[in-house]
Amino acid sequence: MEQSEPFMRSYPHSRGNSMNEMSERGSAQVNLNDKTMQSHVHPVDDRRRGTGMGWTSETCSYVIASLALGGLVATLLVHQGKPLPQWPQLVTINSIISLFSLLMRACIGVVLAEGISQCKWNWYKKADKLDHMERLDSASRGAWGSFTLLFHFRPRQAYYVAVLGALTTILASLLGFFSQQLVQFQNCLEKNTTASANIMWTNTYARSGGSIQNMVWAEYPPMVAAINVGLLQSAGDPTNLLSSGCSTGNCTFSSAGNASFSTMAINHTCEDVSTSVYVFNQTMAGNLTVNDYLGLDYGNNNTFAWSNVTSGGNLLRSWTDSSSGLVSIYLLFRTSPYVFDWKIFNCSLFPTVNTYEARIQDAKLKERIIDSVPLQAMRTQFPMDDDYVLSNMAGFWPYRMVTDYTIRNGIRESCEGSATNASGLIMFPKSSEEPTFVNATGHTNPSAGWKWWFYPEECIWSIHLASLQSMASTLNGIFDDEKVDAGHKGAPASGSAQLQVLYNGNNMTFDGVDQRMKDLATQMTTIVRTNGGDGTLKNASDNAEGIIWTNTTCVYVHWRWISFPAATLGLTGLFLVWILFENRGVEKDRLWKSSFLAALFCEVEMHQRPVGKKEMSSMAKSTSVSLEENSGRLRLVAG
Repeated sequence: MEQSEPFMRSYPHSRGNSMNEMSERGSAQVNLNDKTMQSHVHPVDDRRRGTGMGWTSETCSYVIASLALGGLVATLLVHQGKPLPQWPQLVTINSIISLFSLLMRACIGVVLAEGISQCKWNWYKKADKLDHMERLDSASRGAWGSFTLLFHFRPRQAYYVAVLGALTTILASLLGFFSQQLVQFQNCLEKNTTASANIMWTNTYARSGGSIQNMVWAEYPPMVAAINVGLLQSAGDPTNLLSSGCSTGNCTFSSAGNASFSTMAINHTCEDVSTSVYVFNQTMAGNLTVNDYLGLDYGNNNTFAWSNVTSGGNLLRSWTDSSSGLVSIYLLFRTSPYVFDWKIFNCSLFPTVNTYEARIQDAKLKERIIDSVPLQAMRTQFPMDDDYVLSNMAGFWPYRMVTDYTIRNGIRESCEGSATNASGLIMFPKSSEEPTFVNATGHTNPSAGWKWWFYPEECIWSIHLASLQSMASTLNGIFDDEKVDAGHKGAPASGSAQLQVLYNGNNMTFDGVDQRMKDLATQMTTIVRTNGGDGTLKNASDNAEGIIWTNTTCVYVHWRWISFPAATLGLTGLFLVWILFENRGVEKDRLWKSSFLAALFCEVEMHQRPVGKKEMSSMAKSTSVSLEENSGRLRLVAG
């Protein structure tokens, strides 16, 4: 070929006489030195050198891909653990993920395709097989070509930057699949903002069966029923009694682990006092002493004594005293009328202020006591002196106190109070050494140790004398001076149903008794909470408001899957930097990349011109070529 014809292209044989002439010569030459052709060819004067000057589109594509990944992560962060967004029907979280994934794949594809395409030109700076160009060109077109390039990978002949690009191309083709693994949809709960649930609580209890005579009150029927139910059977589900409005069966009244509300309640304690039993020496006539009696000191200097006989007699004896806030119950028992091994348990019931963590889950109320403070008697807190108001208050409300804080709808609020009265405040004594009016005559008494103060209504906890007497009357009727006796041989024991349940057929244990007393206190607390109020200005219990949670579908993100698109983007960035570095000295106009024109205007200098695809492939495998750089023409020179 003549040097005066710098850009030439060989064509295969075609039909017609003119084509036969071309066949005889073996090739047709397109002479770009022709004046007509030259009029359309402009000399390139701006062949600037410098890293990145010819890679603007690829760099921008990489930046867009990075932004797409950032957008994907931001979208997932916003919706992580939340209900499905209320978007238009055709727009879903999956479609948004697909959109970001498609954008990433497209932009990464631009970088990889152009970079690998440039590799095929750089590969021939030194002589090498011509068929390598086809492999590199195929790799720039997609995953299959990249796989083919990797399949023919040979460490000694590898073009590592092209291998990196091919590997990343294969990974990029899987972006859609791995991106969809990021999200999983599971059932969850969504807050209902249009309604609320309620749980009953009270800071005052004043219920009784009514006054029989002066300072004597009858039993309160609902409390009588609760006491018997608590003793005779295990505590049932109080959901319907204590809560309302939780239509979905899932409601919360505070954040997990935190207090939801405080309320007046009944609590219990039990202890085994068997070690306190001693031999009771009774002196008979003639100064004779018998040792067949046992005794136990209890309450306020009281002693209970019983005969230690081993044939027949009592299996279980019970009695009560008022040494605790409500009632103290003593249970003396043995497993058989023929043993000396007496045991005795003491259980006390008393009013308390309980603080609960509460929630309704699967339509069942679940409460956990976080704190329990016994309600204190007024006479133990303040000296009564001759103040009529204070004495009258203590007479009708023997157990009343103020707490430092209260829990309202899951929020802790201070009970600081005020020196002056205002709406919603109640007068109650406050410990103080300041002079104050403490009697009906208006005289000051600096040594009284208290003064009147005004506290928020929710901070004062009290139980009325009528309620205490009413509950004590019911409990005394069941436990005071009651017994279970052994029958004759083979006959069952006789006694009240409540005591027989506690005795449990010779299997009476401390844990069993403690559980029965716990059930009893729970049932009594339910009545206190559902029948709260002071009987005058306030006749109803209060309600703690909670959040109703509705079943819905939530988005959960498996963040480990984000590592795949992040790694793919990272490899693409490494590939781009590598390509920029490798082509740092190449003129911008000589970065042919995927340009088809570069192949059209490229001349292959060889003696034979193959026509068929097979011939081309065979000759390409056996022919080594290199790219001529300095002749001013695109020419692959056979090596």
